[in-house]
Amino acid sequence: MMDDTNFDLIKFGTEPLKFEIISEVYLVFSFKKYVPAIDLFEVKAKRKHSFIVGASSVAVALEKIRSLNDGTLASTMVWIHRESEDKMAKYVVEVA
Repeated sequence: MMDDTNFDLIKFGTEPLKFEIISEVYLVFSFKKYVPAIDLFEVKAKRKHSFIVGASSVAVALEKIRSLNDGTLASTMVWIHRESEDKMAKYVVEVA
């Protein structure tokens, strides 16, 4: 029900994947509410994805990156993965 994202949504596992952030945060209407999303370019697979970034582990990491990058996320290279296979596992987002 995420028809407003620019690309297919990506789901993460525990293996770190390298991405270039190719958008700023934008809103998507989903399940009767707005949720924040960004677009990513997966370096190895050369594919574009959308990523819902409402989880606090993602939002806090992206805010730190944005504050160190003159208020922007676009063009930043990052590694993203989950801490474990658990459905509620936190995301890990690190500058590449």
